[in-house]
Amino acid sequence: DIYIVKLKNNKKFKRLILNPAIFNSYGHLSWNKVKTVSQAVQDAYTESTLVIEVNPNGSVFDPKVYSVTSAINADVGVKHWVNMTAAQFAAKGYDWDSIYHINHTEAGKNFYPQGSDITP
Repeated sequence: DIYIVKLKNNKKFKRLILNPAIFNSYGHLSWNKVKTVSQAVQDAYTESTLVIEVNPNGSVFDPKVYSVTSAINADVGVKHWVNMTAAQFAAKGYDWDSIYHINHTEAGKNFYPQGSDITP
């Protein structure tokens, strides 16, 4: 598995990249920079499934937050709109810092068809 990691406000997050086409859709990622790390290092990061679609300049394209899920060992996923207010989002234990920005390619229906909404 390939993960993208980020550090935000002293928190560590990781997000699974489901397949090589998604990985390759990001110009700043490269296969020769992928590192193999121990399970202990992996376990130090909290896994996030939350994403928001952004434009190439980083501005928000679609303000909806989605949770992307997939079956074990699957190369495709399903996106579920986290359909709730900000207060409900926080009350459910979601972390705003864990939201990853994804590009138009990854957000497209080829990778993530729409699933059922997540509601409070």
